[in-house]
Amino acid sequence: MAGRTGIWRPWSRSSRRCCGRASPPAKWPITTGWRGLPRSIRFLGGWCRFRRRRAAAETRRENQWSLARAYLYSGKTEQALPLLEHCFAAYPERSDYAQALARTQLALGLADEAEETLAICLESFGNSTSAHILQGQICTQKGQHQQVLEHVEKARAQAPRAVPVLELSCRAYGQLGRWEEARATAAFLLGID
Repeated sequence: MAGRTGIWRPWSRSSRRCCGRASPPAKWPITTGWRGLPRSIRFLGGWCRFRRRRAAAETRRENQWSLARAYLYSGKTEQALPLLEHCFAAYPERSDYAQALARTQLALGLADEAEETLAICLESFGNSTSAHILQGQICTQKGQHQQVLEHVEKARAQAPRAVPVLELSCRAYGQLGRWEEARATAAFLLGID
């Protein structure tokens, strides 16, 4: 009924036209109509739309991340790969995305792609133990056992009792034929476990 009485409703679909028969006032007061608002307040409306869109995009990405982790836990790495690639492309600085993508690529036999992913991520996630472990696993798959030892030694300097580091060093020593060091590392690993 309000539209038929000629009442001006600034909250209607279009702030430029009148919802009823009466025309809008000649000079709009500041409080009526979107165009009548000061520029700073009009900007806030666009900002709110931007924030809603950004929140929706982040929700979609987080949903894809959760679905990718579910695929990884269930052993469906082929289905997780495109989701992880999308998440990593959106936020390459997130180390959890990069690590999961590199591990998935490594599990699928894509060692070169895993190395590229890790190289991009190393800028943000730096000289950490997990980075050296992943680089060592990539070098193991490529058959570069001497480089594996270099990464293992760097990782052991940071975390000497970490089980993944000890396991990787035991494998590297065994593949290089350094049996005494492999045996000592395995005994130390079993002592921790």
